[in-house]
Amino acid sequence: MTISRLSNNCRRVYVMHREEGLCYPEISVRISISLSMVEKHMSKAIPLMKKDLITNCEVLLVQVTINKLL
Repeated sequence: MTISRLSNNCRRVYVMHREEGLCYPEISVRISISLSMVEKHMSKAIPLMKKDLITNCEVLLVQVTINKLL
């Protein structure tokens, strides 16, 4: 999965925002990095996660189609 390919800091920021619901300034304060660094990590993580989601959906669609044909 893509999240495991993210750097530790990038993954940490992504999880804090997406799963814990923290806003960028809160993340910045909690892990003592600049707000711009939080933004940079998120701008890196989001496209990778989106690409992974699309790929997984395509694979699932192919699997469903094959199962219907069998």
